[in-house]
Amino acid sequence: MKRIQPISVFIALLSALGLCLLVDLTLGSVRIPVRQIPSILFSADADPTLRFILLEVRLPYALTAILVGMGLGLGGMVMQTLLRNPLAEPFILGISSGASLGVVIMSLGLGVQWLSATGLSSPMPAFSMVTGAFLGSSLLMALVIGFSRRMDSVMLLIVGLMAGYFSYGVVSMLVFFRSPEELRTYHLWTLGSFSGVTWRDLPIIASVTLGGCALITLRFRMLDILHMGDSFAHTVGVSVARERWILLLGVSLIASTLTAYCGPIAFLGIAAPHIARLLLRSHSHALLLPASMITGALLSLIAAFIAKAPWSPHTLPYNAVAALIGAPVVISLLFNRTSLRRLSQE
Repeated sequence: MKRIQPISVFIALLSALGLCLLVDLTLGSVRIPVRQIPSILFSADADPTLRFILLEVRLPYALTAILVGMGLGLGGMVMQTLLRNPLAEPFILGISSGASLGVVIMSLGLGVQWLSATGLSSPMPAFSMVTGAFLGSSLLMALVIGFSRRMDSVMLLIVGLMAGYFSYGVVSMLVFFRSPEELRTYHLWTLGSFSGVTWRDLPIIASVTLGGCALITLRFRMLDILHMGDSFAHTVGVSVARERWILLLGVSLIASTLTAYCGPIAFLGIAAPHIARLLLRSHSHALLLPASMITGALLSLIAAFIAKAPWSPHTLPYNAVAALIGAPVVISLLFNRTSLRRLSQE
């Protein structure tokens, strides 16, 4: 069977991403025709209602979905390479558990006095949630990265999992002794959502995500070497501990920031890298890293559109929608790949 050229894969992915973005901007409880989008964006005479819906609601929502998909898709590819585990994803080292612990503490009001004492208090209700999530994930991230120089990939994975389990245990104890009313904010955060992100938040999310993606992508050659194993990397003169530390730092900063603002977004970090590999059939990270970013953005945008449920007055849980979409896609691609291998061997 003829192999699809990488350029064709990238063109198809980018075209699909652009189409999904247009669909996300135009469809909803209020339909906005595609031909009116330029006039709404750039004309002073545009309908103020449509302008508000497009600029203040749909565009930040769509851009956030794209950034989340890019960051977690790339992070998943890096973690699967570093840990040599096909089930690895950005949160496998306990980042989401640390963020959950911080959010629980803030949502129960236990961190309000600390925020006031440090001058970080804000009238924005979501501010304490973001602060708690970022501090919790950052502390756990620092702990795991601190161990990364002294351990191999297997031991690092175990330490990350144990740190995540410990945080989960503390969260479970705190949640157990609180009423459902007190935990509503925390529960909504765990479902994952892009609705709370505004234009004030987007520069922070974009700068961290794009900066982290650039840092990691520029080290694609190191990922190719690390993919061959630690022994091979040492043979060619690569400092495995140093490279692992740099890559883990980049992934952790991206994942902790996205988790703080959008909740623990599941599944994208696992699904996007596998789809990228299946489409490209390559081991070169020069191709796999950008493909994982685009694939993650595409999956995220599709799930975000369905989660908005434009045909319904309700908003669906994003994490549930992402899993329901991504899991069948990955399974079908894996079966197709297996079938193609059998046909080629006959």
